[in-house]
Amino acid sequence: MPRRLYVTGIVSALALFIGASAPVFGGVAGVPESPRPGELPGAWLVWSNDSFGGELGGTTDDYRTNSFNGGVRVGPQWVVAVDYSMLTYLKVPGSETRSDELTATLGYRYEVPSVPETWIAAGAGARFAGDFGGESGQNKWHEMWGYKLVNAPYEENDSAGVGYINAGWAWRPALPTFPTFDQRLGLFVSGAALGSTSGELNTALTVHLAASGRDAAFWVGLRQQYNTGDTLSKTAAEVAEYENGSFLLLGMSAGAIYFEGSTDLSRKATQGRLGLMWHRGSGIQKPQIAEVEGIIGLYEGYSIGLQYRWRPTWLDEMTHSHAALMIDYRFGQYPGVNWSGNNVVVRQPLLGVDVSAFPPSDGFMLTPFAYLGCGVREERVELTSINARYPTDSAIRGVVQGGLGLRCHWGALPQGERTARYGVSLVYDIWKPFNDAVVSNGTETGVYQEANASAGFRLAATVAW
Repeated sequence: MPRRLYVTGIVSALALFIGASAPVFGGVAGVPESPRPGELPGAWLVWSNDSFGGELGGTTDDYRTNSFNGGVRVGPQWVVAVDYSMLTYLKVPGSETRSDELTATLGYRYEVPSVPETWIAAGAGARFAGDFGGESGQNKWHEMWGYKLVNAPYEENDSAGVGYINAGWAWRPALPTFPTFDQRLGLFVSGAALGSTSGELNTALTVHLAASGRDAAFWVGLRQQYNTGDTLSKTAAEVAEYENGSFLLLGMSAGAIYFEGSTDLSRKATQGRLGLMWHRGSGIQKPQIAEVEGIIGLYEGYSIGLQYRWRPTWLDEMTHSHAALMIDYRFGQYPGVNWSGNNVVVRQPLLGVDVSAFPPSDGFMLTPFAYLGCGVREERVELTSINARYPTDSAIRGVVQGGLGLRCHWGALPQGERTARYGVSLVYDIWKPFNDAVVSNGTETGVYQEANASAGFRLAATVAW
């Protein structure tokens, strides 16, 4: 039996709000870009937001505050791409503005036969600016999660024609002495430029180092973006200026599911994107050496994250395929803290062990599981209004976390041309920091870093590596 590698990417409620855009940070709206390094899938849907950035930097909830994109390949060469972005400028009180932008393009993609994994593409379309429901959608979302409403006047409607060109190249070296990474570790380079009849020019250059298998990938990358020229609104001009710069990218995909976080290296602001892909094609054709499990989930308190599960040979034999080593990273908010004008956000890496009642097998399965992990938990008290109850504060503590859950899978395990199977799971997590923390406003104190619990729902994919 081949050794199995399990990877669980915990992100948030994709099923609640999937729509049509290009990535929020470091992407060029309207230019089709593969969600994962490598081949462009037959269709994809993406949701981008700063709250998906892993709490690795600031979350402005401003500029390109929310974005959706999608694309479809029509035959082997033609590609349709659509981008819908909600743009705001809230930095200067009394001068707030807003504009939504919709960009749609049709392009032709040419695979260069003489150079493997090399392609060039060009396309044209239109960009429209105005009130396309962004404020209403944003404020309904904020009401759902208890955030303050964002009200800013819309600028006038406008439109422009657009045209783009982009290209890419991949290099996957043969590494016979390292069979785990033989032709699975690669360098992916891509560039894009889009110009408009209004005089706007958006360009981006991206380099990824990625490990990719049959239907899964993990990557780190750098992207340089440059925006110049006349935009369709003052709001868009502020957004374009803000999005100039260099970005660090981290991502993973498992079957149809993928997640990527990005951090602006100068401003330390973060963004993240998550989505689905269809007709992905098969990557590495060699016999699989592992399996990857990726999960999308929603937790109480709007907490999301990433998790990796690995079953080394010695553990597989010792536990008869019941146990896996676990690396978990959770971020966001959690239930229990209700202070006026404050949010408490968390970053928490864990190492642990996950134990399933039954080993993986084909067909319909209901599998109880439990896990236990230990790690480091950072909690930060943030301000959400000028009349906040407490000032900003933060504390780092050791933490123990455990949980119980039920996994449900159906279909056959990945094998041959079958690259993925899917399922759902429910989990209940309980955590206990080693010590609590206190924040004070001079007259009263509040306690955080306390023991707490939350429930979660996950959508899962088991994928051939």
